[in-house]
Amino acid sequence: MTDYSISTLAVPGGTGSASLVRDPLLSGLDAGAMRFAFDLDFSWCYPGGPLASRPAQTDPVREQVVYDLCERSDGAYTNADYFEAPTAAYAGGGFDFGATDIRNPWGVRGPADAWNPIHAADNAYFMVCAYFKMPTQAKWKPSGGFVHMFSSQTANGYYTQPEPLSFAQIDGQIRATRQRNTVGAARDSLSLTPTSAHYDKLCQLSYWRNADGQGFRMKSADGTVSTTMPVGDENVEDYTGLAPVWGDARTAVNGAYSSEDALATDVRLYRGFMEDLNASGRDPETVLDADWTRVQARIAASGGTIFV
Repeated sequence: MTDYSISTLAVPGGTGSASLVRDPLLSGLDAGAMRFAFDLDFSWCYPGGPLASRPAQTDPVREQVVYDLCERSDGAYTNADYFEAPTAAYAGGGFDFGATDIRNPWGVRGPADAWNPIHAADNAYFMVCAYFKMPTQAKWKPSGGFVHMFSSQTANGYYTQPEPLSFAQIDGQIRATRQRNTVGAARDSLSLTPTSAHYDKLCQLSYWRNADGQGFRMKSADGTVSTTMPVGDENVEDYTGLAPVWGDARTAVNGAYSSEDALATDVRLYRGFMEDLNASGRDPETVLDADWTRVQARIAASGGTIFV
């Protein structure tokens, strides 16, 4: 568990601000530039509450609050509310979804206004990051069906409804899909093929879109795979009011997972964030690399007991 010291908390806030921030990731950002950020190892974020009476970090219950490191708008642990769907376990400083065998939803849900200024901008420039312990190679989704690892649409997805971005395991790969419109399901897709450097490892999974183009990257301590493509057309769909989920947001497709799906969701989720790059003006890879370095330092300081 990381409970940052007062000296660590004493990081400058936004431009011209004397306020402190909860995480160095937020240093120098103006209010609203980071749309949501969480760290499940940090007890202020989960389970939260007054330090003197804060409960232990234990298995979450449905809709339990996950406090926003930005202190802007909180999120929640989400899982299905039917058939007594199994909850995640708390392990290694994060949520372990290895027992999940009920379809949709699962993960950490951000606030419903997270996408709004990104959609409202002339250019939707943003970044999404997630820290997952990935499935083993034997459990990775091998077929044409997909298992979401980031999404916002609660119905079927970008083919028929607004969905700004999704990550999914599919065909033995991990794919980032950015919708442009649902007429003909126009979309941009960036795919990565994991290797032995990523299976069963902590990975920083990230997507960004800015004036230079789109990027998708999976980084572990043992290797990085990445791909890029041009910036592409703007999404013409209205995706305001959709809450991002680091996991699967869908609630309309119920029932038991297939055996493949159940294996592919054997992941742990530790940390994630969404940044409005129009508002922050930051270089995505610079931000991501600095955050990765800080996380690795925390792991080392813990003796290898967190983010594992």
